[in-house]
Amino acid sequence: MFGDANIISALAKIDELDTRAEADERLVKARLEWSKCMKEKGLDYPDPNAVDGIIADKLAAIVGPEPAKAVGAGGTISPQAFDAAAATVALPSYDTVALAKLQTEEVATAQADLDCEEKHVVDIEDKVKAEYIKKFAQENVVLLTKAQAELARRK
Repeated sequence: MFGDANIISALAKIDELDTRAEADERLVKARLEWSKCMKEKGLDYPDPNAVDGIIADKLAAIVGPEPAKAVGAGGTISPQAFDAAAATVALPSYDTVALAKLQTEEVATAQADLDCEEKHVVDIEDKVKAEYIKKFAQENVVLLTKAQAELARRK
């Protein structure tokens, strides 16, 4: 679309900003402290961003990969199509004991994650990201003003 160059440039710089903030030594150190905190609670995760993926992998190992969804236009499926698809699909069998154990682990992990995040990451992450955003805004006033004007013209 004509005139989107400033928007595209601003978005690319925002992505770079996030990458730089995530690599900031204060935030890296905070996440290492988070990992130590999790280990003290008997959980071994390299960083907070890894938790969901590791739990999902464990779930897939128990119940198998998520089946493909029969989705229609607009991301919806009619009740009739759902019923027809469900009637032809055999329910998978899986280890219900292992699933229950994983569910317990997931709850314990979530509680530990929240505690460790609050103790070691949240305040530092808020401070670091606020600093990066402020500096970014100061350095990119012209670009952000042009991108804002392009967005306003679209309305």
